[in-house]
Amino acid sequence: MKKKPVLALIFLIAVVLTAGFSAASQVAYIHLKNRAANSKTFTTANENVLAELKNAFIADNAKIVQEDSLQFTAELPNSLWAWERKDGEPDNPKAIVVINKKYDIGANQVKKPKSVTMIWVVSVAADKKSYSVKLQDVLSIYPGNTKNNTGYSTGLFEDKIAGLVK
Repeated sequence: MKKKPVLALIFLIAVVLTAGFSAASQVAYIHLKNRAANSKTFTTANENVLAELKNAFIADNAKIVQEDSLQFTAELPNSLWAWERKDGEPDNPKAIVVINKKYDIGANQVKKPKSVTMIWVVSVAADKKSYSVKLQDVLSIYPGNTKNNTGYSTGLFEDKIAGLVK
C-alpha cells in the first residue's frame, strides 16, 4: 500500500520538473561573438556640421527624439540588420547592425524580429572640429511582443553619414 503514495509523488515531481523545464527553455539567445565598437569619431571643417548630420539622419527616415546645441538622439526604425554567422561575421554584409538570434527551442527554429529600431546619439565637439556617431541601443521586437536589446554596429552607417557630411 505504500507504493501508491510514492508513485504519486514521483509522478507529481516529474510533472512539475517537465513543466518547469519546458517553460523555462523555450527561448535561447545565441550570443554575439563579435563586439565591434559602437562609436566612431570623425573630423570636420564644417561649421554647420550638426544641422547637416540631422538632415542626413532624417533623410534615412530617422526620427530626432532629443536635441540640444551640440548633440541629438535619433531613432532609426527597420533598417538593414543581420544575424551573426558562426565565424563572427554578419550574414548580410550590407547590414548596419548585428543582433542576437532568438532561437525557439520548442519550435526548433530561429525567430525573426517584427522590427529592429536603433537609437543613435550624435555629438559635436564644442570647437565643431569633430563629431561622433554612436549606436546607443538596439531594440528588437519579436512575435508575441518579446524584446531583446543586444546588438552592435557594423560601422557602415557611421561611414555613410560621414560621407554625406563634409
